[in-house]
Amino acid sequence: MNSQGQTERVSGSKPYEVFEKAILKMKPEAKKLVYSTEGLSVFGHYKSFTINEYSALKGISKEEAFKQLEGFTQTEHLIKLNTKNGPLYTLKSKALEK
Repeated sequence: MNSQGQTERVSGSKPYEVFEKAILKMKPEAKKLVYSTEGLSVFGHYKSFTINEYSALKGISKEEAFKQLEGFTQTEHLIKLNTKNGPLYTLKSKALEK
């Protein structure tokens, strides 16, 4: 809800641009945060990701996200936890320091 009492609802899995439009409609002066998407840097903000979340934050396809996450799992930077909703990748301690 904004200062005029208006609300904007976005639900479900939508492209980032849909959420961005809703935010800007409610708060036109909002500024987009710029963050690094190199290597494991996104894990500095959040400690675990699904393939969909990782692909959205990195701006890459789900296929490429899967390849990268599996690669980081093989190099022992990430731990993969299989859940009923798909794999969840978690940063191992000290992995960002490498």
